[in-house]
Amino acid sequence: MKYDPEEFRNHWLKEKLPGYPSSPGCYLMRDAHQKVFYVGKAKDLRNRLRSYFTGGDPRFFVGCLVALLDNIEVIQVRSEKEALLLEKKLVRDLQPQFNILLKDDKDFIRLRIKKPKASDRLRQQYPRLEVVRKVEKDDSLYFGPFVSAGAARSTLRTINKYFQLRTCKDQVLENRSRPCLQYQIGRCPAPCVQPIKDYPKYIKQVELFLKGRLPELLEELNQNMWNASQREDYEAAARIRDQIKAIETNLEEQLVADENNQEDMDVIGTARGGAQLEIVRMAYRKGWLSGQSHYSFSRQAFPTEELLASVLAQVYEATDHQERALTVITDCNLGDDQWILENALAANTDAKKTKILHVHRGNKKKLVEIANQNAKTRLERHLRSKETHEQALVRLQKRLHLKQLPVHIECFDVSLFQGSTPVVSQVVFKNGKPDKSCYRQYNIKSVEGTDDYAMLAEAIGRRLKRGVANDNLPDLILVDGGKGQLHAAIKELKKTEALNHVPHPPMMAAIAKARDLGEERRGYAGQKNKHSESRSPERIFLPNAKDPIALRPHTSERFLVERIRDEAHRFAIQAHRRRRKKKTLASALDGIPGVGPKTKQNMLLHFGSAKNIKKASAAELQQVKGVGKELASTIYAHFHASTNATA
Repeated sequence: MKYDPEEFRNHWLKEKLPGYPSSPGCYLMRDAHQKVFYVGKAKDLRNRLRSYFTGGDPRFFVGCLVALLDNIEVIQVRSEKEALLLEKKLVRDLQPQFNILLKDDKDFIRLRIKKPKASDRLRQQYPRLEVVRKVEKDDSLYFGPFVSAGAARSTLRTINKYFQLRTCKDQVLENRSRPCLQYQIGRCPAPCVQPIKDYPKYIKQVELFLKGRLPELLEELNQNMWNASQREDYEAAARIRDQIKAIETNLEEQLVADENNQEDMDVIGTARGGAQLEIVRMAYRKGWLSGQSHYSFSRQAFPTEELLASVLAQVYEATDHQERALTVITDCNLGDDQWILENALAANTDAKKTKILHVHRGNKKKLVEIANQNAKTRLERHLRSKETHEQALVRLQKRLHLKQLPVHIECFDVSLFQGSTPVVSQVVFKNGKPDKSCYRQYNIKSVEGTDDYAMLAEAIGRRLKRGVANDNLPDLILVDGGKGQLHAAIKELKKTEALNHVPHPPMMAAIAKARDLGEERRGYAGQKNKHSESRSPERIFLPNAKDPIALRPHTSERFLVERIRDEAHRFAIQAHRRRRKKKTLASALDGIPGVGPKTKQNMLLHFGSAKNIKKASAAELQQVKGVGKELASTIYAHFHASTNATA
């Protein structure tokens, strides 16, 4: 049954809402097909649902409800905490369209360093700082989570440069006989060849740096520099001086939160533009801004306050309670969710209760305004980027004379080496941006030799058949190559009979790279010789067109097409190398009696490569877990049979 917005609200307020309970619980919003598109929680279910239908609420999501909502199912629980836990489970199980679901805990990037232990193994005496995605239940120190992998690796590079921790892998550490280049340039104390009694102190300094306790760290380093100069160890004093300068530079880029307030707090900023939501979390530790995280969400039709509460619950659940701020500041009124969050975060920990403050004025309000401005800047950048993508698609449609806007573009590329392990890559761009969840790799099954055209045809044929079956066809298919590749793709398109019943079958085009025109600097595509360049422009070949279309340099459509082509090329090479590596390892270790997948893995972990396994003696092979004397002799004989026969 269809309603206009006013009738829709009245229908729910007068006829349906009175029948809902006032107890805590979760609610599931379903569409006409009974698919859940949103899950929420509430301290009072009836009051929360009423807030969606009151006439004074002009927010964006109300209009979406008119178009989507068919009915609301509720699940009652005993407490607000149970409602929070149930909401989390329902969102992960059902994955509704409009719920915010952050990455699973295993996907958050963290930095980890193990605590040094007295041991015969150097790796345990001198642990290194490394990037991990999973928190183990051990006595290691974990820092994060970092939402951006780039931010985590940038921090790691800074620490490796200035804090005297080893950077080499465990196998390298325990097998070196002399220091590496890092020691020569003063970035590593070389624990591989000499004992380092100050290594635990270096780890403590890294801990202070990553926890944002920079003034405390600077005080310690200044004292160390003074002590080194008093000992006339000027080289060490100079190294510490450079370390101090790097940290002071970091401090100069940060803001002072409040000179009189040294508490740890997170300041939350938000910016909303229609269905686009940007959230920024600025972490202040001991009065200094120690870091910033951002969360970007599209197609969000529900109130900012609800979405923010969902984000905070997931972020702080993934953060160790020792690393959490004691105060979270925002200008969003979270309502009942504030009390639920505070109690849920304090449960099962001995830490102080986290407070969520809704601020209106004062110094804390100024900090929120800074965070909001950061969020607004990110929102404007996103909207500009979206507009740029749309313009590129419109220009590409016009340039290639396409019947419809190429919102969904797929590109195919072939990668092989001397005819072996051929792979065809398929990359997908939607609205001008890569959608990596739809990338595919086609291992060629029916083609022998180096027939690129046939390989491309097989992959495109498989893709078209799957697309027709799943009603998921692209608007434009690009192939990397020239007329030959395009004709192979068109031939496969015509062979797919099911496409005859598709209203808008995919358009086909081939993209050829710019080519060197030689010293003559010949004109191309109507350009005069005196103005021509030594390389031709990028060319697009279209069906039933004799001459290619030349894309002018420095245009948005050319940039988009080049980006798609280069991404297909990168993905094809990556997939091909993966197949070749797997085949190489399999051929080197397969065929040895008694060696299964687990033993192969243990040997590779122990020796690092198949080449080192071949060089190992029988006694060295016995050191591998699961390899006894008899099996070690068998493995050694396998790799040295030809040598023994020659001898």
